[in-house]
Amino acid sequence: MKSLKLGIVLFTLVLCISGFTLSTFALNSNNTKQNEVYCKNFQSGIFVNTCSSGHSSKFKRLNGIQIQEYGSYYLREKNHWTAACAYTNTLLGTNDPEIRDYIGNSIHIKMINVTKVSYRTQEDDNSDANTFCEVKKVGEIDPSSIL
Repeated sequence: MKSLKLGIVLFTLVLCISGFTLSTFALNSNNTKQNEVYCKNFQSGIFVNTCSSGHSSKFKRLNGIQIQEYGSYYLREKNHWTAACAYTNTLLGTNDPEIRDYIGNSIHIKMINVTKVSYRTQEDDNSDANTFCEVKKVGEIDPSSIL
């Protein structure tokens, strides 16, 4: 009789744990899907970028081109989406003499901590979690614009 009760208790416990695991999986799956919906909102628009390094800039992104401005400098980048919440920026041109040598180089970026209006960047090539940028969407851009 004791072994039957123990079996029932263990079976119930396994069901509860399995249900919790499945519920957690479903919840994480929904969060991932929600992030993907939010991430699509950042494929075009006007953004403010504030980085942990102290760098800040404003940029416009449209039709695979991104123009970033900071002080009297600019970066022109090719923006290629590799996943719903990941993209690659390739430097096409700049008037910043400290960065000219990097024309043609790319950085791979994942979007994390995604909300309706902002996200945090995480560079694939950088293992330092303390190096990031906060990107906030501050406006839309006319789809007929040319960057």
